[in-house]
Amino acid sequence: MAAFAARARFARDLFRLALDPSPALTLAVTTRKRLPITVACVYRAANAVRLQAVLAPAERAGADVRLWALDESVPALDDWTRGEGPGGRFHLLNRLLRDAGDGYVVILDDDVVVARGNIVRAVQLTHHLGLHLAQPGHTLRSKRSYPVTLARPFSAARRTNFVEIGPVVVAAPEIRAELLPFSEATPMGWAVDTEWSDLEAAGHPFGILDAVRVRHLGAVAGDYDEQSAEVERHALAAAAHARGLDAKTWRRTHATIRPWALLTGKREG
Repeated sequence: MAAFAARARFARDLFRLALDPSPALTLAVTTRKRLPITVACVYRAANAVRLQAVLAPAERAGADVRLWALDESVPALDDWTRGEGPGGRFHLLNRLLRDAGDGYVVILDDDVVVARGNIVRAVQLTHHLGLHLAQPGHTLRSKRSYPVTLARPFSAARRTNFVEIGPVVVAAPEIRAELLPFSEATPMGWAVDTEWSDLEAAGHPFGILDAVRVRHLGAVAGDYDEQSAEVERHALAAAAHARGLDAKTWRRTHATIRPWALLTGKREG
């Protein structure tokens, strides 16, 4: 009975998302302003072709794309690759962003597909809504860690008190000084989003962009040994507990921004 109910819920959610006009309506009314963007990604050669497709809109928009090859560089990405070799994710991202110009920063995983919109439209929507830290919503088939990050139908975006460390993160200029350099306390960066929650509490608006949707293909920490992943899970739990964060107060939605409200200039509803 439980399995049948779960399949029924999935079918219902799939039907609602498939018929949802929110992405098209939202992106149609979102600013098309050309914004300064720096994109940073640590990639593996096996994901190079997929990464190229995700980066293509950023290249057309004149973004500053900075890549680090974790195992081996790929010729098709040579123009963007700044370095090569192993290392912790946030340590390598800090190296890539050390001398980045002003503007928006997009942190990108290499094992992601953008199912609705693209990363440039994610930045434009973040700017349009006045968010300082944002992430696209996940599709139903995406490998995700938290229910709050699943894209909601009939929503342009949601104001939340949580943005996770991947697979796509958009940081506005207003938060860069407090966000960068990233904490390197753990190799994968787990537990860093508990620190980010302090920034939201301090007045930086966070959000999940339901109109831009991504599918994360890899299992969380899939390329890391299980022992290291377990250490980081405990670090996340300990950090959240130390800040008084729990399921009732953290990873919550404050307000939903409906796409039709954008037509009238309203943002929340």
